[in-house]
Amino acid sequence: MSRRLEEAGCQLLYGLGDYKVHSKLCLITRSVNNELSYITQIGTGNYNEKTSRLYTDLSFITANQAIGADAAAVFAALQNLAPSI
Repeated sequence: MSRRLEEAGCQLLYGLGDYKVHSKLCLITRSVNNELSYITQIGTGNYNEKTSRLYTDLSFITANQAIGADAAAVFAALQNLAPSI
């Protein structure tokens, strides 16, 4: 699946060396009239069919630009930690 996302133009972050990041954050960034626009997804779980019987995962999807800007800052910080992308 990751290869298909990259072929579609998505930028994915993989391993960050000695750092472990466990988050469920997705940021869709697009340019609208030469301005960045964000759609952000924040989740609680892996959406794993095996664990779905044990607990409920929640997901929040928003077009709130302030939340998108915060998510973009998180990804920028993580990208600075990444050994190579």
